Amino acid sequence: MIFRNIRKRSRLYLIVFSLILLLPTGTNVSACLFFPDKEELRYMLFNPDITGNKSWWTFFYNAKLNYLDGQTSSADDENALTAEWMKVMQISDDTSAAFDCFFGSLSDSALQQNAFYKEIQKRPAFKQYFNIARRSEAVSNVYSIWNDKDKIEQAETDVEFNNLVLQVKELLEKEKDPFFKKKYAFQLIKLGFYSTDSTLFNQVYNTYFKHTSQRGVLDWWAMHYKSMRLEGVRTDSANYMHALVFSHSSNKMFPAKQYFSKRNFDKVLTLSQDQAEEADLYLLREVINPGRSLEGIQQVYKRSPQHKHLPLLISREVNKLEDWLGSTRYANVQIVTVDGYWDESPLLKNWQHDYEYLTRFIATLEKMRTLQQSNPVYFNYVLANLYLLKGDAGKATAYIDKIQPANEQEQFQTTVFKIVLTAQKENIRNATVQEKIGKLYQQLLDTREHVFESQKVLYSLSSYLRYMFANNNMVHLAGLFDNYAINKFCYSCNTHSFEYSIISYLDRYASVKDLNTLLAIYDKPAKNKLEEVLLKPYTNKYSFLDLLSAKHLRKGDVPNARLALQNIPDSFWFSHSNTTAYLDHDPFSGNHLLLTSQTMETYNKREIVEKMYQLEQAVAGESPSKNHHYMQLANAWYNFTSKSWLMISYGRGSATPDESVYKIAYIKALDYYKKALALENDKETRAKILYMIVELSESRDRKKYATQYEELQDTKFYTRINCLTIQDIASGNI
Repeated sequence: MIFRNIRKRSRLYLIVFSLILLLPTGTNVSACLFFPDKEELRYMLFNPDITGNKSWWTFFYNAKLNYLDGQTSSADDENALTAEWMKVMQISDDTSAAFDCFFGSLSDSALQQNAFYKEIQKRPAFKQYFNIARRSEAVSNVYSIWNDKDKIEQAETDVEFNNLVLQVKELLEKEKDPFFKKKYAFQLIKLGFYSTDSTLFNQVYNTYFKHTSQRGVLDWWAMHYKSMRLEGVRTDSANYMHALVFSHSSNKMFPAKQYFSKRNFDKVLTLSQDQAEEADLYLLREVINPGRSLEGIQQVYKRSPQHKHLPLLISREVNKLEDWLGSTRYANVQIVTVDGYWDESPLLKNWQHDYEYLTRFIATLEKMRTLQQSNPVYFNYVLANLYLLKGDAGKATAYIDKIQPANEQEQFQTTVFKIVLTAQKENIRNATVQEKIGKLYQQLLDTREHVFESQKVLYSLSSYLRYMFANNNMVHLAGLFDNYAINKFCYSCNTHSFEYSIISYLDRYASVKDLNTLLAIYDKPAKNKLEEVLLKPYTNKYSFLDLLSAKHLRKGDVPNARLALQNIPDSFWFSHSNTTAYLDHDPFSGNHLLLTSQTMETYNKREIVEKMYQLEQAVAGESPSKNHHYMQLANAWYNFTSKSWLMISYGRGSATPDESVYKIAYIKALDYYKKALALENDKETRAKILYMIVELSESRDRKKYATQYEELQDTKFYTRINCLTIQDIASGNI
């Protein structure tokens, strides 16, 4: 026997235990518990790819070690090498064939059909080098002292590898053409890297790559190999080279970032030859910094104000600030950079710190005149976003007005800014303003397909508008924005049943008045554009009516709950995941605590409320069966807290606002059981009623009813449930 006061103290245990047993609830639980992905929940309105530099993607601020798991990089290096070959060979045709020939990983048969490959075959010097490069690539991929090979296979590989090294050395020594000499030197240093011959590697690097004044792609690739050779041996020198490679080689940015360490940074800084190299070091230090980078950004700008990767650092900082300020306030989630973030209570205290940091960051950027002059479009987007984040609509407007979108990425970003600006400057309760927001929002929905991270941006924008509309006492529209944010733009957010997720925000925050306002809008023939867009996902209003009924029942208001459900068809509930488990019985007669067997009769929600209404009407009159009607009503209300919780809730645990939704059901059940007791003469029935009253009563009333229950020891019900706890209560021991 579990008494109500015990159940309340053990609610968390019961919830966890129900999940372990995999009972069907309002939360989708199968073999495991799934939680939303932190990166999906991160607030981000600013598109970090607004400049279209694909080489930066891996290094954007995010919740994971590498954005998109480090799978994406640009082909800038490869394009440069392709262009160099075409220039030397004096070929001006489409570059795609040349690119595919070198970097397309073509099969042998496909390579034979490649137009650029055919052209190479006509020129002996180019053909010779191309064949050497392909052989070098092949043996470099398979040659390793770590490969698990038998002795014969390893010996064959060694012979092939060593023969190729000798051949490339000979060709390098004989070659006079600077174009091919650099190419052969690179093939030799790559072979030296994959071999155990450090002497060969260092000799080739020092001769052909170390002292190059104007470095090209192969020079930076060679430096990458050199930095990897120094790893664990001369770490400071390795970190110095990693930073230089990161700033100058798109192909090697990822490994450079992976191996770089800010350890001994001041000492590494002394290895720099000039301010440009110092800027490279500061830049890579901040790329791996999940915290504040303003000081590092200033150092980069001071030494190299037109550094090509400076916008990467600035974009990272913008997205950090959006996370630190926006994720907690607008998306109601924890920031992704929790480790080492100020202290263990980051919400309010650190939010204010970060807001002050935002102000300093803006002031610093506005002084970067060189950046403003060299990259005015990017500069305007950044400052517009930061001022919107700060809530300064006036200054944001000044930057937004300067923007002339030149492509779909910029147009999408500008539209996002216009919506936020409208929400900050104008009265969003006004129908005309809502019409404006609705048109802009629909424009984003229509043009999002090819825009970088449009889903995350729309999730964040919807979260922001949810916050703004709720703060302007329009919870009914805030709930519709929540549906877009959670169900349309966040794959991992929906941890409840779908039918609950589309109204979960309204369940938690909307009042009866809010829901009636929403229903009036739904029925309105001429909606404004925002209302039209937000209600588009709802093919009918039954979910709203069902929730309205639950809200009324949570206040004990059966008549209005009945009115809300009158026009909902039977099929509506039986399409829901929880219905078959929690609307499959008769709540008026069945009661597991009373060991009552289930009848074959079942009801849907509308039928249950209709019968409750009829029973209330009957007990309000002079019905001779009042005692029985009271008992039915009491059982129903009690079952709303257990087997029939779907009447006033949408699930155990998180799939309901809080446990208070059951409070009225306990109160109503206890009241009706007492009224039934006052009229009931049958001893068996009285025993059952008293048992339930003891179960539901507060401690000060329980002894009186427990004593009465103990007086019915001759009943069958008492014999079946001989409760020592009730005996102790009756004796005054509890």
